[in-house]
Amino acid sequence: MLETRGLEPGAVPHFFDWVARALAIYPDTGMGSLLGSISAALTAAFSALLIARYINWRIERHKATLEFSNRFQNSRRTQHELNRKYLYTDRGEVIASPVQTPRDRADAVEWYRNFFDLMQSQLDYYVAGLLTKKRFIEWMKWRRHEFSTNPDVCGLGYRDGWTAWKDRPPLKGEGLIKFLDGVHRSPQRVESLVFRLRMWKLLRCILIVLIAGACIGGFVWTQLEGDPHGSRPVSSGQKQQ
Repeated sequence: MLETRGLEPGAVPHFFDWVARALAIYPDTGMGSLLGSISAALTAAFSALLIARYINWRIERHKATLEFSNRFQNSRRTQHELNRKYLYTDRGEVIASPVQTPRDRADAVEWYRNFFDLMQSQLDYYVAGLLTKKRFIEWMKWRRHEFSTNPDVCGLGYRDGWTAWKDRPPLKGEGLIKFLDGVHRSPQRVESLVFRLRMWKLLRCILIVLIAGACIGGFVWTQLEGDPHGSRPVSSGQKQQ
């Protein structure tokens, strides 16, 4: 049967002393090596999991960035094709004063719908950490530039296309609308606007770490308070020595 004794005067318990006292497992019972082995195995497994997740995250981020780049280029090719039909005749002659037909406007509105849906996906992927900050900032700088220069598709300018997309009733209050309006019109640098997108996620991670630390600290403190003399069990053979 195990008995107890105090720590040496002035000695401060180590972390594993606290764990051992909380679990009633001590080196001198023959369980200390088992606890150490289990802790080492769990640490190694957790480290391997983190490394695997990090590598997978890097691969997914690279794939997502490449996919969005391809989708953007395809969108630009479609824009070029629509404008070619709108500005030139079938024989390649320039139309001096092109007139926007209902079909032209419908094609332009559809193009802007697909284009800003792409912007919505880019925003979602960036907030989820699947796009690099540098590339996303570059793309948003182009949004500010095009809002300023106002290029058109079949006679429908960028600004009007944006207004037509964001004023659809189902989209009222969507995150992209507020963010992209800021990119278009705000005097702040694009980098500052992008940084604030993920601020809430950083704060959430900090909060989780603080809560976890408080729970562990509270548990350890409760165990120590329950044993005010800092006693720990030893075997009968050790007591005789």
